[in-house]
Amino acid sequence: MANKPIMKYPKNPLAKWPPTGGIPYPASAFASWWTAAEACSRDNVWDVIYFNFQTTDGAEVNYYMANLLGCNVLTKNKKDFKFARKDAMPITIYLPPPGWQMDPSVGVPPKPQRPPMGFGDVAAAQIVLSTLGSAPMGWINFHIGPYHINTLEFRKIADRIRSGTFAVYRLPGDAEKAEYDPEANALHIRFGWDIVDKANIVHEAVHAIFDLKKACNIFTLDDEAAAYLAESLYAQAYVLPSDRRQLVGRYEEDQAIFMQSYLLARSVLEGAELGDADFDPLRNAIANHSEYKAGSRGVAAYDGVYEMGPVH
Repeated sequence: MANKPIMKYPKNPLAKWPPTGGIPYPASAFASWWTAAEACSRDNVWDVIYFNFQTTDGAEVNYYMANLLGCNVLTKNKKDFKFARKDAMPITIYLPPPGWQMDPSVGVPPKPQRPPMGFGDVAAAQIVLSTLGSAPMGWINFHIGPYHINTLEFRKIADRIRSGTFAVYRLPGDAEKAEYDPEANALHIRFGWDIVDKANIVHEAVHAIFDLKKACNIFTLDDEAAAYLAESLYAQAYVLPSDRRQLVGRYEEDQAIFMQSYLLARSVLEGAELGDADFDPLRNAIANHSEYKAGSRGVAAYDGVYEMGPVH
């Protein structure tokens, strides 16, 4: 899976910048194209993108975000840039003024089509369904911000895997961990039945829950904190109470995250009602991890789930 977005030089380069009549919009790390669209009461996010860059080609949008705005931090799916720079310099985009309309002949990009699921993918999907329907899932019940993560939400993910809304793809044997792709509405998992593999499935399913809820403003730290807490709850509920222990990461820097998620999970299993401040040690551990550090102060900007194309 690609680690950098696809970019290409625009077929019709911008003649001027900023766009005429544009309303300046400070695009902080907490912003996204969706929050920008909400700020000017636009239902179609492509209105804002096209107004700025005069293109609906995602590769050209990435080019402008990198070369015009200076963005160099990737979104969660590793395919696009978010409004963030490693040098912390401010970023400004422009909102279309009232009355501006995108030329109907331009159109918007078609919804992406996914490749069919092969035999290995179908088998992987059965592992996901088995995991999400297993008894330890009943122990996952907590709130983070306005979101409630519980058995019912995981059941919704399982139902949509069965219906084909979500796809599941089997990762190659040397893959290090599972991943949820919010653009394709797809879970990519390792083919395995051990507790770590199953806990990883639970982690990625939490991201799918937020995508299903179209959580376009959830902070990245809360998105990941919820996922790590859920997988730790699953792992601890999977074994006997006398054997409850923290998950062990594959790398040393993972341990701080797993220790904090373990402690938080123990509190939940002992009946504690978590408040927002209870998540702070876990948030801090995530923010200091090299994988999350650059984009940890931003938002996950999930765009919602829709029917996309053949998966079977």
